[in-house]
Amino acid sequence: MATNYSPKHFIRQVPNPLLKAFFDRRGELPDLDWDALGEMDADPVFEAWQTLPETARAQVERLFRSVSDLSSAQGVQTLIEEGQFHRVNLTVGMNQLRGLHEKVFWVYLNHEKVFVSAGRLNRADHLNGRYWRRRTDLPAKTPDISHPTRKLLGQAISKYYWDTQGRGEHCHVEVYLRREKIHYFFAYPADYADTVIIYNDLGDLERQLQQAAFEVIFAYNESSGTLDLFVQGDKNLRRDIEEIFARLVLKEELPTESAERQPYELNGLRSRDFDFPTDPEDGIQEVRVKALRLSIIGPGFGRITFESDARRKRGDIYDLMEKSLNHARMDTEAINVTRAVLDVIYASGGKPKTENFYISYPDTCSLKDTPEHLKLKEYLRRWGIANEN
Repeated sequence: MATNYSPKHFIRQVPNPLLKAFFDRRGELPDLDWDALGEMDADPVFEAWQTLPETARAQVERLFRSVSDLSSAQGVQTLIEEGQFHRVNLTVGMNQLRGLHEKVFWVYLNHEKVFVSAGRLNRADHLNGRYWRRRTDLPAKTPDISHPTRKLLGQAISKYYWDTQGRGEHCHVEVYLRREKIHYFFAYPADYADTVIIYNDLGDLERQLQQAAFEVIFAYNESSGTLDLFVQGDKNLRRDIEEIFARLVLKEELPTESAERQPYELNGLRSRDFDFPTDPEDGIQEVRVKALRLSIIGPGFGRITFESDARRKRGDIYDLMEKSLNHARMDTEAINVTRAVLDVIYASGGKPKTENFYISYPDTCSLKDTPEHLKLKEYLRRWGIANEN
């Protein structure tokens, strides 16, 4: 993600002509002498912005934060990919610009639809991985993304939360297609209402009732029947939400999950001989096992986590495991691997690039749906770590 947002830092990162085009489009700051400003003169722009009515100030603030959130190498890549999907070549225009903020702001001004969808997907990529769960046993088919079905999905999610938690009175659903096969459904149920103390346009304190929204996100791959669900709650809540999705969007009954076939199988990583074959064209120099969490089979036992020294190579974690398990007179067959952290090291002309991610048994992985991560997901299937239909 980008660095922490600061209004004046943001203004300095975006060239004055782009800022002027933005405010001109909104019909704001007509008296600001843009030609007299240097590129680092943030104060006059900031002060003029702060003279706007509170609603307009807040709108500008939200947009600037959205641009800042995408102003990273990964955010720019997400924009380019979304542009390709929308048949818009952004690289020509972006290559004429320098900074990340400048590139992203230019996309907003010239291709707002791409900007909005990329922002949604970029946020999904950075949500807490703890609440993402995967299942691989749904039918592979084209989902119903029609407006009537979206409305029904929103109503069903709203009713579910209202009946079970006393919130979710309203729920809006938006759909985005990613890389031609992964359908993202963003549901926004209403959270509990609360009051906050705010300053009004006159600078006086007043109490305001607010009802925020929380997120439920479905990422369904129509080619494999894989569903990734982001929702906060226990396994029963997740299953209920999955049933709503399957019934309304796929027109199918949710299958009963098999305990024998989970999305991820990690026990092969107990052995130092586990192989990670890759294709030369992908430029992967090495795959290292950085950490393993082991669950000891049997009553009265718990978990052990082994983590290798970042400066050493992959074999050391297995030396550490063998030494510890032999000392405890414990066979590796008496343990299950419940979490693994892997480093994928890419060769490059300069310093090698490392992609770090984790997998937790049975259904959690920190990899997202970016092109690089999708390639790593393919490798997880090839290595026998990820199960698919």
